[in-house]
Amino acid sequence: MRLGRKLKEKKIEDKESNQPLQDAKSENSYDTDEEVITIEPNTLHLWKNPKAVKLVSWLLSHKDARIDPEINLQSREGYNYRTADDIMETSGKTTWSILESLAEKNVLLKDDFERILLTLDGSIQLIPVERCPNCDSAHLSRGKMIEHFACGHVGFEEDFVSGLKTVCPKCKKELKLIGTDYRNPGLRYTCKNCQGIFPLPTIKYRCLKTGEIYSLEELNHVWLYSYRLNENCRTRLEFELEPKKRFVDYLYKLGYSVQESMKLQGKSGATHTIDLLATMDDPIARHTVAIGILAAPQGEEAVNIDSLFSLDSKIYDIGIKHKIVLAVPRLAPDAKKFAERQGIRVYGLEELGALLSGQTDVPTPANRETQEIAGESEMEPELSKLGPKGFLKYLLEKKGYMVTENARVTGRSGVEHTLELYAQKDDGITSHQVAACVILSGHNDGNGVNEVVQFDTAAYDAGITDKVIITIPRLSKAAKQFAEYQHIKVLEAKDLIEFSNQFLDSKTNTNNKVK
Repeated sequence: MRLGRKLKEKKIEDKESNQPLQDAKSENSYDTDEEVITIEPNTLHLWKNPKAVKLVSWLLSHKDARIDPEINLQSREGYNYRTADDIMETSGKTTWSILESLAEKNVLLKDDFERILLTLDGSIQLIPVERCPNCDSAHLSRGKMIEHFACGHVGFEEDFVSGLKTVCPKCKKELKLIGTDYRNPGLRYTCKNCQGIFPLPTIKYRCLKTGEIYSLEELNHVWLYSYRLNENCRTRLEFELEPKKRFVDYLYKLGYSVQESMKLQGKSGATHTIDLLATMDDPIARHTVAIGILAAPQGEEAVNIDSLFSLDSKIYDIGIKHKIVLAVPRLAPDAKKFAERQGIRVYGLEELGALLSGQTDVPTPANRETQEIAGESEMEPELSKLGPKGFLKYLLEKKGYMVTENARVTGRSGVEHTLELYAQKDDGITSHQVAACVILSGHNDGNGVNEVVQFDTAAYDAGITDKVIITIPRLSKAAKQFAEYQHIKVLEAKDLIEFSNQFLDSKTNTNNKVK
């Protein structure tokens, strides 16, 4: 059992490898069968570990509190972290593993508290014993020594006492003047076994459990640590423990899959870590959103522009279009302007609270579910009555899009374009835009190539990336290849029924799917 680093390895690890404590498992791990609880690497996941939540919450509410080790001979390890044990209702290795995991994530800071000695089997119950450095005998005597210059005899002071005089027990001469007749070397030890005289004995250690004797070099030198909250993380932690959890739940309810602390390689070759990566797949497109969490430094009231610029640069290098920043507690004014120019959606704590509580114009997951449940009771319209374009419009509206037919949009070039269907939806995370058209490929000479190019050009100029073409009966091979290259979803009219069943939310009752 080892709870810290060996003393002789401490400087090497700190200066050379700079690795956290738990990396040296052979020197830090418990040799018991008790479960080790860790915080998942590269992410806090605090709310998924209720024991860690309890501890961090307690530290947040008790300023300057410390978690110190205490000697406890009744415990298997010989000591414990009683405060943490009581808070988390854990003990031994479980408590230590949580503390170490939080320290690795920089949530807690650890300070050297005390160095202790452990036997090879992990016992802390040791007492020092004195041994002769020459013959290892335990039969030692200790006292003040006198050295007689005339005959060279050295012995304990009490052996020189003869009544009121100081007399050498060897040559029987009286010793009168210190420094002339004799000197006093001070305290010395003598060995009754080998008669050796020495200033200090060798200290060894007896295990009270086994009786075995150990030299200092044979024992494990272990540091115990004291843990305290990293105050530089306070603002971030307060956000992690409540608002972030609610936000992730909100994403799940909207239908996004969420991955935390994702490491992604950018176009530059650099690897970047994104706090939250939210993705949503449907038959039309895959929506990916990079979400960064920025907390104002301790003592400051807002997140500065430098932090935002660094985050935006990472996301740009990765190549993700949709960006969200959760600013704790808010962005500074110049950072807000930068976010607007870069198309970054920003939620400070106040705005995030409004979003999660439904106090915005954005449809909440609860409203979305209510609308879908109400829609499930309606009979699906027949494709033959609506026609291909009308049926696609119906599907988009059922998914929460606001759909405009023959919409006029002005592109970045200044040219006005007419889109047969233009659908928009904002779920508070991203603004989804879909352009759609119907191509009668049998009624033109190019088998749809020109129409696909014209449609794609208009959508591109309008800044719309999600595009759908319904073709009757089908596109030529060249037109289809161009559409695939431009990431345009191509649907043949005869496949609309099957597409509708894929496109509708999976919560929809299968009995109400289009037949």
